Parts: sequence; C-alpha cells; structure tokens
Amino acid sequence: MPASSTEESLHSTILEIMSILSKDSPDSTPTTIIPNDEAMKEQEQDDNELSNANTMAGLQRISSSPKISTNGSERSENCGELCVVCGDKASGRHYGAVSCEGCKGFFKRSIRKRIGYVCRSSKDCPVTKFHRNRCQYCRLRKCLSMGMRSESVQAERRPVQSANSTQSDSPPQNQNTTPRSMTPLNAGLVNGLLTLVKMDQENKINMDTIMKPGSPIIHSTNGHCSPEFMDIKRESIGEDESGLDAMTVIGLVPPSASPTSSGVGSSSSISDDSGPIYNSERSRFEISIPPSQQNGNQINISEVTTRLLFLSVHFVKDSRVTIRTSTMEPLLKSKWCDLYILALMQTADKINLGQLLDNLSSQMAMGLECGQFSTDKFEKMNEQMQRLMQLSHLFASRDLSSVEYAYLKLISFTAQDLPTAVSTSETRNVNQLASQELFEYVSSSKSTHLHQMSNEHINVDDSTSEDNDTHVTSQQTNTNLAAERFSRLLQLLPCLRWFDPQTIVDIFFSGSSVACIPHQNNTVLYAYSTDIDGNTYYHGVFGIVSNAHFYATTANVRFDTKVEEEIEYHTDDNSLIDSLSSHPPDPSLGYGDNTTGSNLYNVLKKFLNNGKHSLCGAQVLIAVKRYPDETDVSDIITQLRANHILVQIAVDSIPSGGSNSATLYEMSYETNGCCVFANSNDLANAFQSTILGYPYQFIAQNFVVSGSGRIEIPAFKTPIPVGITDYCFVEITVQNHTIDNSFVSMNSTLESTDGSSVYEFDDNYPLYGTAQSDEISLNGSLSYKWTIDYHYNTDAPQIIQLRMYSYYYHDFLPLPSF
Repeated sequence: MPASSTEESLHSTILEIMSILSKDSPDSTPTTIIPNDEAMKEQEQDDNELSNANTMAGLQRISSSPKISTNGSERSENCGELCVVCGDKASGRHYGAVSCEGCKGFFKRSIRKRIGYVCRSSKDCPVTKFHRNRCQYCRLRKCLSMGMRSESVQAERRPVQSANSTQSDSPPQNQNTTPRSMTPLNAGLVNGLLTLVKMDQENKINMDTIMKPGSPIIHSTNGHCSPEFMDIKRESIGEDESGLDAMTVIGLVPPSASPTSSGVGSSSSISDDSGPIYNSERSRFEISIPPSQQNGNQINISEVTTRLLFLSVHFVKDSRVTIRTSTMEPLLKSKWCDLYILALMQTADKINLGQLLDNLSSQMAMGLECGQFSTDKFEKMNEQMQRLMQLSHLFASRDLSSVEYAYLKLISFTAQDLPTAVSTSETRNVNQLASQELFEYVSSSKSTHLHQMSNEHINVDDSTSEDNDTHVTSQQTNTNLAAERFSRLLQLLPCLRWFDPQTIVDIFFSGSSVACIPHQNNTVLYAYSTDIDGNTYYHGVFGIVSNAHFYATTANVRFDTKVEEEIEYHTDDNSLIDSLSSHPPDPSLGYGDNTTGSNLYNVLKKFLNNGKHSLCGAQVLIAVKRYPDETDVSDIITQLRANHILVQIAVDSIPSGGSNSATLYEMSYETNGCCVFANSNDLANAFQSTILGYPYQFIAQNFVVSGSGRIEIPAFKTPIPVGITDYCFVEITVQNHTIDNSFVSMNSTLESTDGSSVYEFDDNYPLYGTAQSDEISLNGSLSYKWTIDYHYNTDAPQIIQLRMYSYYYHDFLPLPSF
C-alpha cells in the first residue's frame, strides 16, 4: 500500500465499519406508544389501511395447515376460513371478527390487561401467520381495524386474580425489566463518521420527552389507571406477546426507574438507573473464531482482525454512557486504534496473537522479496509487531479482568492525550467517572488482585500490635494496594502511543478493505423451482415480503425453466412483490421430463458473482422439487462460506427429476444452514422462511447419532439484552436424507439454569418432514440448557442439526470443518 494512500485507507476502513453499525437495529427507532384503549381507537381511525396492504392479493388466499390449538376451544365448521388478522386458519368468530385462536387470545389479554405496546419500526409492520409475534403494537391495531371489539372482551366476566399472582414465564422480580429499547443509547450509529449517532440524538430527544415525569403521555396514562391496573404493573407479557414489561413501556414505572442523567453532565448520561458503567455482565467482550487453516492464510487473518475492529467499535457503541454525536465522531476518528490495540491485548490468547503475528511477518517477508513495499516500510511494520508482542507480555503480567479492560477502553477513548483528541466537558466528565469507578472496582471485594497483593504485602505482628491497630493497618494497607493496582493499570495506557495507526492499517488491513463481517440489512435471495407446489412457494413469499424491510436488497429467481431466467434484485417492496406476482411456479415452463437435473447451481454461481450487490452475511432461501445432478459443489460451498452466506433449503422428497439430493444437504450443512426434506403436503410448513425475521444465528451444532440417546447442550446465554424477554427462533432437523421410516420420536426441552423457565416441545407438536421449529420466548438475563432425547429404529448414522436465531446482534458462528 503506497504511503500516500495509507491515511485514506485508514479512514475508509473505519468508515466501512461505522457504516455497518449505522444500520437500523432493534433499538434504533423512536418508540411509539399506545397508552390506553382510547388511544388505540384513535389510532384505528387514523390507520384503516392494513399493515400488509401492499402484499400480493394472493397471499391472503393461502390455505395452510392449522396449528394445533392449545386450549381445545371451539372451531368453525367452515375449516376453509382464514383469520382476518394474520391469515392462519380461523377457529370461528371472536369478538366480532373471524379469527384464529392465537389472535383471539392475544386480543383478549391485551384488552383485559390494558397493555400498552411499542412499535420498533414505523407502525406499518406486516402481521402474518408467520410473523405475528414480532410487533404487538401493529398486531393489536390490526385486530381493531379488522373489527374486533374491545367492549366484547370487557362484557365477559373478568376472572378473579390475586394481586400477587404472576405468570409462569415472568422473569424473576429482581431483574431489571426496563426494555433496552427505552434507552437512547441503543439507537444505531448512522451513515459513517460524518453523520455518526444522529439517530441516537433524535431518539434521546424523543425518549427524554416520553420519560419526563410531567410528560402528557405519562400524565394521561396515570390518570386513566384503575387500582387493579396498577396492581399488575410488574406483570410481564405472556408467551404470545412481545415480552416487554407492559407498565415500563407505557410509563407507569416510578420516575426513579427511568433513564436518568448521572454525574457526567447534561450532555452525557448513564442509560440505566443505578450501578456502575461496567460489571462482569456488561464488560463481556467475546469474539467467535472461525476454523483456522494451519498455514494461517491472509483470508483468515483478515477476517479475525476485522471482526476485532468491528467488535471494538461496537463495544463503545454499546456502552451505558451516552455521548453526543458531535463528540463521538472525532473521538472515533482519533481513538479507533487505541480501542483496537486494547482488543488485541484482551483477546491475545484466544486469537493466538503470537502465531498470528508470525504468519503476518512471513507474508510481509514474501512481499518484500516481491517488491510490494520498501525495506524501510518492512522494518517499520516489523518493529510495530515486536512492540505488540512486548505490550502483550506486559498486559499478561497485569492479568486484567474484563471489567478492568472495559474501563481502560473508556478512559483511553475519552482521554485528551493526542493533539487531535477532543476535549469537552462531557468527555472530561466521562473520563473522570470511569477513572473513579475503576478505582472503586479495584478497591472492592470483587477485585481478586487486591486480595493477592494483600497476602503478599501484609505482615502484621500480632505479638506487638493491638487488634485495633491491626485493623487500622490492614485498612491502610488495602487502600495503598488498591492505589498501587490502579496506578499499574493506568500506566498501561501511555504504551498505546507506541503505535502508529497508519502502520497498524498496513499490517492488519492492507490487501483488502474490510473482510466479511456480520451485519444486518444486507441481501436475501429467494430461489424456487418452477415445479414447486403453490403452498410452499407462497410460504416463502410470506417470509421474504414480511421481512423485506429488514434488508437493503431482496432478490428472487425462478429456476428449472426451459429458458433460464435471470435473478431480479430489488431495493423496494413494490418491485419485489411485482416480480414475485409475475413469476409464480409454473410446471409448464419446466423441462417436461423426469430425468433432467436442476440448474440451481448455475443460478447460485450467478448470484455469487453478481459484482453489484453485497454478499457478506446474505441469506438464501431455496425451495427445490427437481434435484441437481452435480456430485461435487465444493467450489460453490467455498464461495458461500467465504461470504458467510447462510443457506436454508426445503426439498420435496418426491422429485420431479434429477438424481442427487445429497449435495443440497451438504451445501446447507457447510454454511450453518438447514436442509429439510418433506413430502409436498408438509413441505410448506417445513420451509423455514420465518428465519428471515431473526437475522442473527447464535447456536449451530450438528450431532451424528443412531439408535436412542440424549444430546445435552451446555448452559448458554442468548444475545437478548439483560432484562428483556423476547422471541428466538428454534430449528431442528432429524435426518440428512430424504424421508424414510427410520425416525421414531424426539423430545426437546429448553430450561433456564435456575429452573424458573421450562419450554418443552409439545409431544403432539407436528414434525413436518425432517424439521421441527418454533418461536420461543426467552429472557436475556437467564442462561439456558438444551436437552434432546432421540429415538431411531436403526443403527445407521443420522445427523441432527440444532439451530437458534435471534433478532439481536451476534457475531458469525464458526463454520464446520470443510
């Protein structure tokens, strides 16, 4: 990289990282509140158009298999009717509208409890069978607009409830149930460094207005509360609802529980009501390492180091301290390198920093021989890598905890130790607060180092000292040792000036811009065979249309046609819907025989080499009726894996042609996706298009099994923020081949480690083909363990795939060995 372009490349790299972080997150839009029933009726008058009015007219005519009723209530004799709210199979007329059991129960609970919901988007979320649980604001509004009457619910005899009763799935009472979306902090950083955190500031203004004790919203809400309503203010929402604490959302929590400013000044604040900026939970900094090749090639090094840079910036974004946009922008420009070096030190063992630098040194030596850069530049990069190893040993000798690392990052980030560093009252206040809290941490019982140092230094002579004197001496010693520990930590920060940001870019980021790192709002492709049945096709359409607003680019293509069709790309919903409407499955356009193999892999090659639309982290949904003939698709799989493209495939077990279904399963398996096999009647329900609403995978494990046995997944935490209950999507497949009679049964249980929450797949829950899936409400404060008991009637090897996805950010998972 020429020296003259190094600074430009440096800023380009950071801009790319920040551009990724600027994409809308679950918390990035100002919340909208329905405070009471009257407001809901007003909203109904203002918004008579259905939230999914733009979807294809044919979508409402889909005939889907009914979900099993959980309460056994009456069903309509006309089993062909659909719920006017979500499109699921209706069970009769409830509260004035033809609806399903799910929407009936949801509406009943919402009205009886007078629950207020928030919309995390723009009050036009799709409400469908497959995505009805995503936005309860829009679901309730649609219930009202379709004719469901609140007075019909209120006319029923209200069941007697104890004021102390709680729901079985409520989080523990001592947890912080204030939803993270209620803090201004979690709005995403916007469009690179030049417009950084603009949405944060707008969201802060909105939320400050909402949470102000004298705000009209809170005042009017409180003014309409009955005593019974106040009694349920800490009642969490049921499993068919959003999981946000109802009374927190609508402003009935005491003022002390709302976000307040701390001592850091009016322009920066702490997003929660109490506690330090960092604790063991909030200081977690974890990186997922993909499988490394033994030769340590540049692709893997680039991916690991770029992930680290991304996570470092993300860590600052996710701090509880809110800093104004006008201050954050120059801070990130001048201090990104400090954050990155500290991240390298913190993860040195996990990323094997010494081996990584050795590999880079070897590559630079080859570059020197090839004349890619001068001897002076080579020596400068080598000197910087030696300093990195020297600093790594220094940090290792200090043995920092994650909390200490977190505070050092914030202190360094806000320190005025560079000529270009920003110095404002808020940065000085944040720096002072972080320094004070770091000292308090090292002085506390939570610091294991203080006890170790105390044991090394304290030497009290009991024979000559009185007890009181001993106590005073011990206190003085502990204070001195805390000051010593604090000083040794702060002395690490000047070492960051050993490093030149331009040279760091040359070492870690030359040769490419930014490697493929996880982010949302990317590309989703829906590819379907022209031979596929209509129900399966429309199931996929529902998935992509309902979630199109989450992605920057959507694409669709119909394959296995005599005249090969091109992939169509879209950046607006109307274009996508028009394309899907004009390209439904049509067997008459197909090959017309049962021998020709599918041209799916040709389509995927075009997608992977389109040259215009981003591939990194893309989602691909495929519905297959005709099997391919290829037996080796390793080149395609390599490209998919390099771009972390997750492939979900639904395969009809009765093909219209072709010979090889094994490569379909292989392609999904190697990309952490899933491949499900089902007969035509079940294929629509087996097709996991719902996954598009949960873009972040956080569990992907595969198990080779046979006969009968048990799989136990050790305790894990979800990406859901602490204090929030929200849905995750669970996906299981039980065979790696087309359907046979070898599978007998499977019992799956998710249980919190404290025993407060247990979810079991119902024994009668339908297993569609080889797939089982569900949306499960989980709490971000809890850890969970997953147990699966399986039974096959053969000893032949089978593969069980376990997948779990979230709406909240999670780094890419390592891919299986390939």
